[in-house]
Amino acid sequence: PALIAQLASVDCITPAGTQRHFLSPARSYLSLVELPLTFGLGAAEKATIQVRWPDGTTSSVESPADRSVTIAQPPAAPSAPGSGGSPAS
Repeated sequence: PALIAQLASVDCITPAGTQRHFLSPARSYLSLVELPLTFGLGAAEKATIQVRWPDGTTSSVESPADRSVTIAQPPAAPSAPGSGGSPAS
């Protein structure tokens, strides 16, 4: 996995609704977006954070509202024999 999962989709879910950010630190020429992602939770006491990684896998964690959360992408599952790679001769 990359150190920064560019183009990951991150949802922050509370009883008030869902906020979504796409992790894309570069917006345009000579313009960057601050990392980490920040969500406003209002009066919510907890939130569920769901990440859809660029490879299509997902992660989900629940956290108290007053915490900073770091979510690491799970390691890729090993490929089954014969499920990819170079064609057999």
